[in-house]
Amino acid sequence: MAEKVFAAARGVNEGTARRRYNSGLARTHDNPGGALARLPALDGLRGIAILLVLGIHFGVAAGFSRWPGRVGPALEQIFYVGWTGVDLFFVLSGFLITSILLATRSDPAYFRNFYARRALRIFPLHYVTLVLALIVLPRVLPAQAPEFLGQARAGQWWLWTYTLNIAFVFGWLVDAGVLAQFWTLAIEEQYYLVWPAVVKKAGDRALLAIGVSMIVGAFVLRVLWVSYGWPSGWWGAYRFTFTRVDALAVGGLIAVLVGLPAWRRRLERLAPAGFGIGMAALAGMFLWLPRFYPNDWWVLTFGHSLLALTFGWLVVLAVRAPSSRLLGNGLLRLLGRYSYGMYVWHWPLHNVMLSHYVPKLGPGAFFVTGLLGSFALAWVSYHAIELPFLHLKRFVAYGQETRPLESTAVA
Repeated sequence: MAEKVFAAARGVNEGTARRRYNSGLARTHDNPGGALARLPALDGLRGIAILLVLGIHFGVAAGFSRWPGRVGPALEQIFYVGWTGVDLFFVLSGFLITSILLATRSDPAYFRNFYARRALRIFPLHYVTLVLALIVLPRVLPAQAPEFLGQARAGQWWLWTYTLNIAFVFGWLVDAGVLAQFWTLAIEEQYYLVWPAVVKKAGDRALLAIGVSMIVGAFVLRVLWVSYGWPSGWWGAYRFTFTRVDALAVGGLIAVLVGLPAWRRRLERLAPAGFGIGMAALAGMFLWLPRFYPNDWWVLTFGHSLLALTFGWLVVLAVRAPSSRLLGNGLLRLLGRYSYGMYVWHWPLHNVMLSHYVPKLGPGAFFVTGLLGSFALAWVSYHAIELPFLHLKRFVAYGQETRPLESTAVA
């Protein structure tokens, strides 16, 4: 009945309405002019992802292994798992971006609106950071700049063009200093460059086939890469676009499938078991291996695939229970809102703290300072840099007929 009411209100056919209704995609006042609104649970997942990333960088650097007994070393081993936050970000991005593209596929301004809105969301903070680091810092602190920038100034072309990961893979740039974290954003932007055209041209079946091919292809390529010692070894396989695209593809597949009523019901029914089995397998790898880190052959090959699938089930759980008390709690949602800025600013803060303040802070104080400092910097940059540009999205609003019913957290 709800599908028919929606169809009548929007002036679209019942089949289209049913697809949009059952996909759970909706628009609210949270995201004016956008294709999708916010689901608290997905904001919570973003909060978990940024906590994982901050955990490995501040938790490992804090030096908990110096604590007496077994607690410190065990805690450090757990913090090492934080690199998986990047995989969770990739799965989320694949799901959210594909959801937006599917919801707006019939919009006459499909490409213009998508790329304009992505630019307003991503570019301002990215390029302001580059200006501050590559232009302002060397002039204000010329003696300290080489320490914090490494080769970034000499290889800044890779940073300005979102191709830093390619430079890392082939050894054209080894040390980007406080800007090294931008390699993950480069992978996402390269994905954004191609995927909208694929979604526009391909039907759902073709998208599913393409997604599965991407997942299998990335796994095979990682195996070949590390087996034959291709450029930069595990470091290269960890950062190359085509060896990491499976996580984005998993998110995209889920976005397609939740738009198909029968498949959505199946996914939601299987999600608890799928996530539980995935987590059990990952826990087994964690206990079996000396360290669950991508420089290990098993982690880099099978581990990445298992992470992508497990996080995919986690996204389904979030869609299944969008107001989950666990994933949708206020703290995780708050971290999710500022996760982009926290990701950008935490690495410069990490470098400054590591260079100048480690001797003065104990492990616990170092870790907490890193988390709170990253949040504070992100809060400032969100309100001073990001938010004014986000308000401009109203000039590239999606057409009324392309706005679906209830939705997900859009970055």
